[in-house]
Amino acid sequence: MKKSTQIILLIVALFILVFSGGFYMKEQQRKEELKRNREYEVSLVKVLKNSYENIEEIKITHPVSTEMPGDWNCTVRISFNDKKSIKYSLTHNKDSKKNYSGSLNETEMDFLEDRTGTTHNTVKVIFSNGQEKFE
Repeated sequence: MKKSTQIILLIVALFILVFSGGFYMKEQQRKEELKRNREYEVSLVKVLKNSYENIEEIKITHPVSTEMPGDWNCTVRISFNDKKSIKYSLTHNKDSKKNYSGSLNETEMDFLEDRTGTTHNTVKVIFSNGQEKFE
């Protein structure tokens, strides 16, 4: 084989190696993020059930975490057994026992304050990845 052909093959092999290594690292990062989101979402469901009474369904969407672990945000829609629901954005910490925070106006705050308590029954949960589960 000519020397120039060997150099081209070496460059192509290095390119493939670098590309596949980058792809692998990106895939691992994505899996880690999905795992972290699931941990926060399961924790959030427990906290919301501990904060409000008569919840029938919780739907979690748009999870976002910061570079530093600890800050995690999402949009949540909570449906209650009186067929009323509320959708708002909130920040959650896995160490929390209750969560009354969120981006709420006064009417929404009153709506949730009227439902302060604990939900003991099983709740339908729709996680951000679309999976449904009863918790």
